[in-house]
Amino acid sequence: MVSYHMVLATKAGHQGWPTRLRVIARRRQAVSRSLTVALREIRRYQKRTNLLIRKLPLQHLVRDIAHMFVYYLQ
Repeated sequence: MVSYHMVLATKAGHQGWPTRLRVIARRRQAVSRSLTVALREIRRYQKRTNLLIRKLPLQHLVRDIAHMFVYYLQ
């Protein structure tokens, strides 16, 4: 089996990549691209001062969930 680094060692080898290595390289690029986008979104949301969920609906949701837990614990 040819390793990834051996294929890149020659210019001709770079042009004739085996299909499996090509698929692995594309998958790695896609994963790193999606991680980069996710990190960018996290930074963008952390810079904002407004809330993503309004206070009152969140308060109602938390109250309902807490009420269910208390009910099931009794």
